[in-house]
Amino acid sequence: MDWIKQAVHMLIELTTYLIVIGALVSWMPYRRNKILHVIEDITDFILKPVRHFVKPIGNVDISPIIAIIILQIVDKIVERL
Repeated sequence: MDWIKQAVHMLIELTTYLIVIGALVSWMPYRRNKILHVIEDITDFILKPVRHFVKPIGNVDISPIIAIIILQIVDKIVERL
């Protein structure tokens, strides 16, 4: 059972890093890159539902912050199982 917790933790950690990278890259002049496209595909799976409930404040999309908070809560719940 511990290896499942470790796998979930590593997946959540990787996803968190990808969300941060995607958010940082979104502030740069947009360049179409295959790696960035893969990061966008992976993170959109999580960010789209969050964006449905959390609208941007001004021109700032706070859905990555909310998604990371949700991921960290899930990580802590899984850790305590």
